[in-house]
Amino acid sequence: MPSETVSIEEGYVVPAGLGETRAFASTGTEPLELMVIGVARDMDAKLEYMASEDAAIRR
Repeated sequence: MPSETVSIEEGYVVPAGLGETRAFASTGTEPLELMVIGVARDMDAKLEYMASEDAAIRR
């Protein structure tokens, strides 16, 4: 799969579909801050995640 490099700025949105991945790297002098919003593929997946240790450490 070809890679792409783009500059992002405050307010930019980088969508990713279910099963897709994205990678980010800060090339500037300021810290890179991201807001990540995840959506479960279905209610069973959400309930499974909420019961997992991964979810417990984020509470």
